Amino acid sequence: MNPNQNKRGASASSDSEERLKILFEFAPDAYYLNDLEGRFIDGNRAAEELTGFRKQELIGKNFLELDLIPESDIPKAMEHLKKNLAGLPSGPDELVLIKKDGTSIIIEVRTYPVTIKGKDTVLGIARDVTRRKEVEAELKKARDELEKRVAERTIELARTNQKLEQKTIHLEEANTALKVLLKRREADRMELEEKVLFNVKELILPYLEKVKGGRLDDRQKLFVEILESNLKDIVAPFIRGVSSGFLKLTPMEIQVANLIRQGKTTKEIANAQSLSPKTIEFHRENIRKKIGIKNKKINLQTYLNTLP
Repeated sequence: MNPNQNKRGASASSDSEERLKILFEFAPDAYYLNDLEGRFIDGNRAAEELTGFRKQELIGKNFLELDLIPESDIPKAMEHLKKNLAGLPSGPDELVLIKKDGTSIIIEVRTYPVTIKGKDTVLGIARDVTRRKEVEAELKKARDELEKRVAERTIELARTNQKLEQKTIHLEEANTALKVLLKRREADRMELEEKVLFNVKELILPYLEKVKGGRLDDRQKLFVEILESNLKDIVAPFIRGVSSGFLKLTPMEIQVANLIRQGKTTKEIANAQSLSPKTIEFHRENIRKKIGIKNKKINLQTYLNTLP
């Protein structure tokens, strides 16, 4: 081989080694070499900054002698070395690193088995992830706090919703009770009106008719007429729209007559009174008879609406 070629080859190899050395030395991550027993062989500037030890203090010692790893993380470090002995890379993994000044940081470590000039060694790459872990912890804390607040708010909303539902139920129950009460009052009022009408028709008017049929002077007749007129005026509001001339009707007939005036059909009246249509037809016939239009071609509703 030409001597000049040998020189050029040696020069190229030297240049390559120099470039690799520069890359190793100035890499932003901590690069270090150790033997298969864990003793440091070399390290770059970032490794010195990471550990706080000068390169000369690291070389020839392992991480146990330098107290770089807390006892709790030694099994992790040994697992890395075990994989490297088997010719396998390891990591990334997180370890706690104790610096020379005693402060602790969290590092992310990767290791690779490499052979340099026929000697088996391990290349380690480590970086400080303490700040990243702090941010992750802060984010987790914030997320947990948010989830806690959301859960508390959800419970609060559920309780509020439950209270609103209970209030709604109570209002519905109160409304139902009020409707029942109003219906009962209406029924009581109608019952009272019917009793008043019945008593006037059965207990007063018959005797008033007897008095009118007796021997009365003009003055007495006037008083009887006034009494009859006043009675009709008193009971008129109880008839609810049906002429006061219908005092001869029974209370049920008065109710039926009132519904007929409102345009209700026989079926509708039967449903309202909880009676059969035949019973309502019977009352209609009695009403026609008592108001003097039985067997006449006169519409009952129309006739009732012409009465005062």
